[in-house]
Amino acid sequence: MRCVTAVMTMLLACATTGSFVLAQAQAPGAPGIPGTVSPEGIPGGFVAPQPMPTARLDLSLTYADPAMPPTGNEELLSVIAYLASDPEMRKRPDYQVPSVTLFGGEGAGLFAPISADLSIIVGNIKARPGGAEVRLVLQAVDKQELLHAAAKRVIEGLAPSKLPKDERDKRVREIDEKIANIEDKKQLLGTVAANTAKLGPEILKDRIKAAELERQRLEMDLAAQRVRSDAIAKEIDRIRAQAEEKLQSDAVLKQLREVVKLREEQRARMKQLFDTGSASQAAMAEADEHIMNANIRVTEREEAIRVSTNSSLLERLNTELASNMINRAEMEVRLEWIRRQQPSIDVKDLDEEKLNRLTDEYRALFRNPGTLPPLYYQLDKQQAELRVQKLALLVSEVKAGEVTVTTQPAQ
Repeated sequence: MRCVTAVMTMLLACATTGSFVLAQAQAPGAPGIPGTVSPEGIPGGFVAPQPMPTARLDLSLTYADPAMPPTGNEELLSVIAYLASDPEMRKRPDYQVPSVTLFGGEGAGLFAPISADLSIIVGNIKARPGGAEVRLVLQAVDKQELLHAAAKRVIEGLAPSKLPKDERDKRVREIDEKIANIEDKKQLLGTVAANTAKLGPEILKDRIKAAELERQRLEMDLAAQRVRSDAIAKEIDRIRAQAEEKLQSDAVLKQLREVVKLREEQRARMKQLFDTGSASQAAMAEADEHIMNANIRVTEREEAIRVSTNSSLLERLNTELASNMINRAEMEVRLEWIRRQQPSIDVKDLDEEKLNRLTDEYRALFRNPGTLPPLYYQLDKQQAELRVQKLALLVSEVKAGEVTVTTQPAQ
């Protein structure tokens, strides 16, 4: 936007003075423009254009302290151009403060919009004792009312303050400090934006490298975890088989199981007697108790065999296997996320869905890299408002001259 502003400024100024084309016409050996005739009647020569009429208005600024000019020419021109701009345009969030372009000597001019389709040149600044003169130039001579309106905005924006000198000096120092603080922020934003343009490809390259290394690490860790899980499961099966073998071959346990069978047979005979009325209820209860005691001894013996067969190791292995399975599930999710979300070193793996995700994630690195954010121009506008306040404190009077129409180059 600032580059466009500078180019439009130069073009507008050249159209106003006619000096750009005239200079080309006077350049030795310059190529001709097809379809034109030189003053000598030679086809392809140049015809010096006639200067275009312009409407001009001079602003006269008187300083409150004639011994101390309030600001440099560039800052003064910037403040005048900002005030001359269309106030409705200044309300827009995309409005950018006019930047000074010194294309015709110090204080020659800058571009400032005064409506959606018209602009003025603020420039031709001339110092005088105790003040300065600034000229507003409008090419649309039939719209002089816009020039008057721009001058009125400048005069109202620089309405002199009635503060005592000490208070005025204090306010100026405070404003200067705020302006410097905003300038620091702007420079920081500008540096960040410029670095982003340079760092975007580096960031993506680093992420691709990091994603590839992480993918390889996860795949190796998952392979190791799978092997470990299989080894733990096999060891658990071996220990359980060993315990089962001991349970089947233990002589004491065999005898205890025989006792259980004998107690069950005894209980069956007692049941027959009880059904015929030959045995009491107490005898039946005693038979049941004998079976229960025999089963308890079998269970105790089985537990003793299991304890003697690395039961503590089996418990630890089961715990480790459960932890291993949890870790594997987490790694698999992370690996799948990297495969789906992160850039791959092999672009043949990209499909449109993944490309869309990557575009959404990394668009900020490549779309208009280095572009200044809207916040920069908000700060620029805040700075312009502060400079207006400062100049209003340091100017005691602003007068506008009469509008004149001329075809002569601006002096």
